[in-house]
Amino acid sequence: MRVAIDPLKERRWLKVILHVLAWTAFILYEQGVVYYTTEKLYNFRQFGSYYLINILLFYGHTWLLGRTLGKPQGRWLTALLLASIEIVIVVALKGAITYTSSQIPFSIETMKRFAVLDLARSLYFAGLATIIWAVSHLSAYRIKMVESELAQLAASRDLANLNTNLAMVENAYLQQQIHPHLLFNTLNFIYNAVYKYSREGAQAVVQLAEIMRYSLEGAGTDGQVALISEIAQVENLIELNRCRYDHPLYLDTQFHGGIEDCRIIPLVLLTLSENIFKHGHLSDPDKPAYLQVSYERHRQLSITTFNYKKHLGGHQRISRLGIDNLRKRLNYAYGDRQDLQIEDAELTYRLQLTINL
Repeated sequence: MRVAIDPLKERRWLKVILHVLAWTAFILYEQGVVYYTTEKLYNFRQFGSYYLINILLFYGHTWLLGRTLGKPQGRWLTALLLASIEIVIVVALKGAITYTSSQIPFSIETMKRFAVLDLARSLYFAGLATIIWAVSHLSAYRIKMVESELAQLAASRDLANLNTNLAMVENAYLQQQIHPHLLFNTLNFIYNAVYKYSREGAQAVVQLAEIMRYSLEGAGTDGQVALISEIAQVENLIELNRCRYDHPLYLDTQFHGGIEDCRIIPLVLLTLSENIFKHGHLSDPDKPAYLQVSYERHRQLSITTFNYKKHLGGHQRISRLGIDNLRKRLNYAYGDRQDLQIEDAELTYRLQLTINL
């Protein structure tokens, strides 16, 4: 039966073993140098206590640096103060060990001399911990710098790809501008030809051209259009549809509030109005449709449409921008600041759109 070994614990124990071997080699090296130069070996209990204190100082100082200078905003004064307290405590402990275990007669001069040696030794281990901590964190910092540079290169690459795609789209847009010119030139020809025989037909051509031009011109730099411009095109669409049918169209339009100061994304009202003409039964005076637009002072735009449904069958005109596409555009432009509610009953259709601008 094989026992699973946790790789994390295995690495942790390997690190502990390496540290023990390193300190053992360091102590043997120092004691070897002392024996070679003085031919003396000091009391194991005494120098072992010193080494234990020095090793604890090393790891304690490393922990202190991590808790102060290792933070995003390094606390240098706090690190210096705590390090000073740390050195004083270590020197005091070493002095106590020297006083209790040494056979040297006690004197102020002797204790000063040992205090200076203990201070130098403590600063040595604290400095060693500082150097090792700084080198390890410098390596981590360099790794972060390399990762940051790689991220910047990736962002630059993505930006270059985006610019390339944008250039392709702009090129395609410039190519597509040929088609609107052809459309408007053709509509102008039709207008001149029809005007001689039917001013009403010629006016319908003008209204259609205005709607198409408005749809193709797009929004301003803020991605929006004036609400009154959208209303003007809705009125053109209504007049255009009245020219198409040989019976009156019963559609009531109401506009309230400060709509002159309101701006929205384009083709909202135009799409909703087109939806009324596409699905609505507008020939019965007892069942009129309506389009209501109001803009309140607290910057809330409300749009309501209602119509009775026409009988299905025959040729159904397909709208280029449907309600589904409009919903996506509203979500993209306004997010949670808009609410589109639809009541699709058997005989009636009601839509309520609210936008907090």
